[in-house]
Amino acid sequence: MCQLPEGYKRVDYLRLIPEPLYEISGFNSQEEAAVFIENLNALYPSNKYHIRAEGHFEPDDFVVIFPKGAIEFLTEDNKTNMIEFKPNLQVECFSPRIYRFMDEKYIDEFLSTGSLFISSFKRCLSLENEDRKDESEGKVKVLGHDGRYTVKMAIGVPNTSFLLCTSLSENNIMPGGNEYSHCLEILDSDKFIDMVTLALIENGYQVNRVLCGPCNYGERLITNSKTNLDIQELLQESDSNTIDFEKVFSIPNAVAGDGMYFRKGLDKAFEHEFRIIWDINNCDNDHIIVKVPDAIRYCQKKSF
Repeated sequence: MCQLPEGYKRVDYLRLIPEPLYEISGFNSQEEAAVFIENLNALYPSNKYHIRAEGHFEPDDFVVIFPKGAIEFLTEDNKTNMIEFKPNLQVECFSPRIYRFMDEKYIDEFLSTGSLFISSFKRCLSLENEDRKDESEGKVKVLGHDGRYTVKMAIGVPNTSFLLCTSLSENNIMPGGNEYSHCLEILDSDKFIDMVTLALIENGYQVNRVLCGPCNYGERLITNSKTNLDIQELLQESDSNTIDFEKVFSIPNAVAGDGMYFRKGLDKAFEHEFRIIWDINNCDNDHIIVKVPDAIRYCQKKSF
């Protein structure tokens, strides 16, 4: 028979989950709130929570915080001022360290002048480097349904989309055997993105929004439900026999959402790509070269 290690403490999986907390506002004084607490404690004694009064910033506004089980003892008037209690939490997102693989001369140029090359999606379709070229870049199929109707269509990201491709992996060897001797290591991706975005705006580019995140590798199909999908909505109001194609194309865009910017084929999974995307509506070129000297401090050169 197996024995537990010395000092091992068995976990009590039957431990009760604490009740969620709620709060009632609208008390004019701490004394009024205290009376309410005393009465509520008599009806619903709780050893798990200290039912208490808590003053807000307004001097005459006090709240009472209590466990969910006490709700049944509240009057209907009390319940109208009741909300679920949300404690003050500091929420932080992990910002990954990312790597941009390119020729050493471009890394040195960026670290010297801040010069950065940002590509359009359409340019990625015809890159000379076979490892990096993706003839289906930014293209997905969408399947939307609501139980009655189905919309299936191939779409692509807008021509206003520009991106900077980076990797979450330090792997510098490509499938064809080619190796990168160096890469640009971006130590603080959040501040780097902020600096690049600010530089684009200062250089006259109309940035509508910024997206960033890891790519999803697999089938280039996005399936979603559109509960309000109605074929009648696709007809022009002035002529019931004419299809409004502006509405037709708005549906697959809504089905795909932002996922279409990050969907790639499984053959590109070696990239472990983390991409940064800017929607810019006043650039007709297939790329942008912008100088971002303020972003240099968040980067360094990595050698292999």
